[in-house]
Amino acid sequence: MPYRPITGLRGWYPCDLVRVRLVSAPCSLAASGTSGSPGTDGPVAETFQEVLTLVGAGQGTFVVGEHVTRFYARPDVVYVPLRDAPPLRWGPVWPTARETARVQAFVAAAAEIVPGTAAYDW
Repeated sequence: MPYRPITGLRGWYPCDLVRVRLVSAPCSLAASGTSGSPGTDGPVAETFQEVLTLVGAGQGTFVVGEHVTRFYARPDVVYVPLRDAPPLRWGPVWPTARETARVQAFVAAAAEIVPGTAAYDW
């Protein structure tokens, strides 16, 4: 039987994650650990497309940033706001073996544009 979490809510709180089955993926909260004990009995995905397929099939829940709601709209997936959660922080990443002066200059310039951030401050 497919897993169907409670829908129709105006939002969840981080503590609500203990009541749901989370899909695990290399980039997921379940993989990195969160406060409390989020459900970990969900399926495992290797890619974000697999995550969306599993969620759409009713196999579990996955936490995403708000931008995903704009770029990955699907009729079989409902996005519910996660209230009072810390904001996601994004930054450029690159293989350390390929770090160049150009990469360092780009990161420094990006850090100047975004107030309150600094390169390598992640």
